[in-house]
Amino acid sequence: MEAALAPPEPAPVAPQPAPPARSTKRRRILAGSAALVALVCGLVIGLWIGHDPALPSAASGASISISGPTEISVGEEAVFTASVDGVDSWSWALPSHQFVADQAEVTVTPTSAGTGEIVLRSLAGDGTELEARRTVRVVE
Repeated sequence: MEAALAPPEPAPVAPQPAPPARSTKRRRILAGSAALVALVCGLVIGLWIGHDPALPSAASGASISISGPTEISVGEEAVFTASVDGVDSWSWALPSHQFVADQAEVTVTPTSAGTGEIVLRSLAGDGTELEARRTVRVVE
């Protein structure tokens, strides 16, 4: 009789299915998007930090400029002339990694085809840095 009065045994509970895992495709898209955003942000920040604004070639009554050819042949001598006004001193930076100070002219003789840059730098009376650049294309 006691068995008849006892509460019935609880029915076995079926295990609950695990919640569906996030889609692998969705995770890949999110990871790819995050990587792309990080890459673009890095590029923009790098350009912003590494940006070297061009220096002026004239300021406070001083000016500098370069005259000479824009295209020369390999082995051909080329003469570049500094036009300076209102400065006491200047320097040339040549594609050969040579520096020349206070010369009105420099001569370069390219040994291979490509592009080179002649740079003339000085300081204006107020301390402003001046710079003139001349890009030269060297052909065979």
